[in-house]
Amino acid sequence: MKTKKVLLLWLSLATVCLTKAGNNDIKIHGAANSSAYASQIAKANAGQDSPYATIGGINSGLIEKEILLNAGKLECSDKNCKIVSFTLTINENGNLIERRSKNDSLTDDMKKNINELELESKIYFENIKALSCNGEIITLGAIYLKIIN
Repeated sequence: MKTKKVLLLWLSLATVCLTKAGNNDIKIHGAANSSAYASQIAKANAGQDSPYATIGGINSGLIEKEILLNAGKLECSDKNCKIVSFTLTINENGNLIERRSKNDSLTDDMKKNINELELESKIYFENIKALSCNGEIITLGAIYLKIIN
C-alpha cells in the first residue's frame, strides 16, 4: 500500500495520469513532460519491439489539444526510423475530413482543423509510413486519440 501511495504521489508530481481501459490496455494523458512515460507505456502496450508512431509521446487515448499542436509532428519509437507520410482523419460536423502529410509534420491545414475541434472530438492518424534504417518503407500502426482540453 505504501508503494502505491508513493507511486501515486510521484505520478501526480510528474503530471501524468494513467487509466486502465480494459483488456489490460493502459491509457496515458497529461502534460507535455509526460512524453517519455507515454512512450514507455505505449511500448508496453504494443507487447512487441516493432516500431510504432507517437505524437506528443502518445499513441492512443486522450490528449490535450495544446499538446497535440505543440508536438507538431509524428515520431517513431525506433529512432533509426523516420516518418515519411501519414493521413489525419477528423470528424468535422459529421463529415470525415482526410488530410495527408508527405513528411512527419502536421500541415497548416491539419493544425487549423485540430484547432477548431471541440472537446471529445476523435482524430485518427493512419497510413503512417516510415523509412527504416535498412531503407525499407514500413507501415506503422494507427494512432487513435480523443481531444480532452
